[in-house]
Amino acid sequence: MERFLEVLDDNDANENDENKERNEVGKSGAKHGTSNVWKWFDKLSKTTSKCRICKKIYMTSGNTSNLREHLNRVHPNYAGTECKKSTIKDFFKESNYYEDNNPRKNLIDNAVISMIVTDMQPTRVVDDVGFRNLLGVLEPRYKLPSRTTFQNVLLVEMFDNAVKSLKTMLNNINYCSITSDGWTSKNNINYLTVTCHFIVDGKLKTAVLSTNPLNDDTNHSGENFASSIRHVLTEWKIFDKVTTIVTDNAQSMVKACRLLEKCHLPCFAHSLNLVMQDVLSHDNLKELISKCKKIVAFFKSSSIAYAKFRAAQGENPLRLIQEVTTRWNSAYKMISRILATKDAVTSVILKTHKAPSILNADEIELLEDLDDLFCQMDDATKRVSAGNTVTISLILPIIYGLLSNIKGSIKNLKTEKGAVIANFLLDRLRERIVPYENRSPVRKATLLDARFKKEAFRSASNAEASAKLLQDELAAMKLSNPVVFTDPSVSTLPQTADSTQLGKRDMFGFLKKNREDKIKSQRVDTILKMRQYFEDVNIPTYSDPLEYWQMSEPKFKFLKECANKYLIIPASSTESE
Repeated sequence: MERFLEVLDDNDANENDENKERNEVGKSGAKHGTSNVWKWFDKLSKTTSKCRICKKIYMTSGNTSNLREHLNRVHPNYAGTECKKSTIKDFFKESNYYEDNNPRKNLIDNAVISMIVTDMQPTRVVDDVGFRNLLGVLEPRYKLPSRTTFQNVLLVEMFDNAVKSLKTMLNNINYCSITSDGWTSKNNINYLTVTCHFIVDGKLKTAVLSTNPLNDDTNHSGENFASSIRHVLTEWKIFDKVTTIVTDNAQSMVKACRLLEKCHLPCFAHSLNLVMQDVLSHDNLKELISKCKKIVAFFKSSSIAYAKFRAAQGENPLRLIQEVTTRWNSAYKMISRILATKDAVTSVILKTHKAPSILNADEIELLEDLDDLFCQMDDATKRVSAGNTVTISLILPIIYGLLSNIKGSIKNLKTEKGAVIANFLLDRLRERIVPYENRSPVRKATLLDARFKKEAFRSASNAEASAKLLQDELAAMKLSNPVVFTDPSVSTLPQTADSTQLGKRDMFGFLKKNREDKIKSQRVDTILKMRQYFEDVNIPTYSDPLEYWQMSEPKFKFLKECANKYLIIPASSTESE
């Protein structure tokens, strides 16, 4: 309103008189201060000044910002370049900005909201001065919408479009699997995350279906988890398409899967973590791990010691890593980094007063043994925690590889304690992860991964038993989906009475018997197809098994369908965690 009144006052002035005053006033020069703005204003008091052009009085508040703004906005003809702060807006007035329905503006709007979502930025980024200046330089005609518009309009539209697109994809698939994990926020609200895994055009896809509070936030019972998961699956219309649910080993999650009547697969990465937590709690390691943590804590608590530590390493110094009790591999990273910088660590500790005791030679050798053992466990954890590649078929090969490699490395360990730890690790692996060899989804997925097939099984009898299970499923799929060949011309032929109704023997009764024999032969055909598949050369281990099935021959139709059913199952619940 103030701006509107100022414009009216300005328009009332006679243009000729204004030009005359401009010439007269301009000669007077600056009377107050050093700013050129005072060419056009008279100082009335310490806090007020009067425009010499339109006679309007302004508060100065000790600076000339509002005076300069008045001059630039109301009297642009008087604002010389010496008084005017140049900006992009000087060259592009309001009328030159893109209209709201301009395709170019819509494109930039969508790019900005996409950046916010992809990089998980807060919507307040659009209020940042640097970000707004960047867009102004890149596209001066683009006017950035408000934060409210991005949050309540553009973000909502993007979400709705994503939901629509995902529902379309899920509507066109036959099988999917999910992972689920419960967690508690800082506000003590119980949440449940559900992710979905499926195949589209031969590619493995992952999507977060929900991260919402539990239906009943008063308990973590199996019934509550089951009800919450069922609600999500029903909302997305995929309940009947879910083959397997992957969760941690919590009993409430196991019970929820049983109530939902869905196959449950315990998270393999979680099982590996439980194995390593047992190992790190071993009596032979407790004292050594504690000593390593004290060394790292000493350097991280003293800036002087840390500066000496960096200087002792020379170029490209490494940082020490502290263990986090909830993640076993943080202990492995701590040990590995201490070994990589042990000379610098020892040098600084020996020269520093009140420093912790150094690691002796025996302790260093034990750490080297642990580094060799833990390296293999860390590699296994990373492999099964991948999100966009097939992982379930890695479980059996990893079990086979870990048991073989750790057993074979015992003779090369430097310390007796290292050998004790290695044997303890083997015992924990046999107890916690070997049972995965008896889980049907894992066995079938391994057979259907062209990288491994039967060769990934530790036991030949287990491989054959698994092949028998797969054979039974394939035969059932063929029987429920028989290949029927019809002759279109038959329907145009005149219908005749069935000869059996006339009390005569059916001339073509043998056809029914032959059809029944053909159905029985489906099992034989399944055996032949499986034998042909198993006899083919395995693809390289770095290959994508989904690409193999995407390019497979039509004769392997049912094998491919079964592969799409099992290879979508993730080996861990990392995605939902």
